[in-house]
Parts: sequence; C-alpha cells; structure tokens
Amino acid sequence: MTTRYEKDLKNRRDTTTLPNGAVRIEDRYLDGQLRALQGDAVIAEFYDYGVDKEDGHRWTLTKVAKADGPRWSRSRVNALGQSIQSERPSPVEGYALVSAQGYDEQGR
Repeated sequence: MTTRYEKDLKNRRDTTTLPNGAVRIEDRYLDGQLRALQGDAVIAEFYDYGVDKEDGHRWTLTKVAKADGPRWSRSRVNALGQSIQSERPSPVEGYALVSAQGYDEQGR
C-alpha cells in the first residue's frame, strides 16, 4: 500500500491519493497560497485573501464544505503575522462572533 502524489504545475494542483483510495486535492493561487482543499479524504475548504484598505492588515477568509455556504471564518494578522482578530458566524443569524488580540510595541 502506497500513497501517490501528483503535481500539475500548469493548473497549480497537488493531488494525493491515500492507500485506501481516498483523494486530497490542493488548488493554489498564482502566488502559491491555498485556494481550495477538496476530495473525499477531507472536508472541503475554500480560501480567499486580502488586505484591509484602512489599516493594511492582511485577512484570510475560509469557507467550509461549499464555496458559497454559510460556514466560514475570517482571520486578520498584523504586519508581523500575529493574529489580531478572528470571526465566525454567530448562532444568531446576521451576527458574527469576534475575538480580538492585542500586542504591545515589542510584539508581546
């Protein structure tokens, strides 16, 4: 029993076939960041990335199971890559649960 790895450079896709036949597919954007994780070996995840215009902080949006589905999370990081905020849907429709982290001038 072996694990098989395939790399499609043109389409930026890595496919892993596990010994039990389950498949994991990783699609990437041109810059190498993960765009989608799919296949019957995983729960699908879809990623989008950006930068806030107001403060320059980077964010990552993750959708789970379906690219247009209701399960999501968004994380924001500062210029040092430290997590500064995360949010996810609230059980109450139309609201989000937000968690924020702060750091001093020395990044602690």
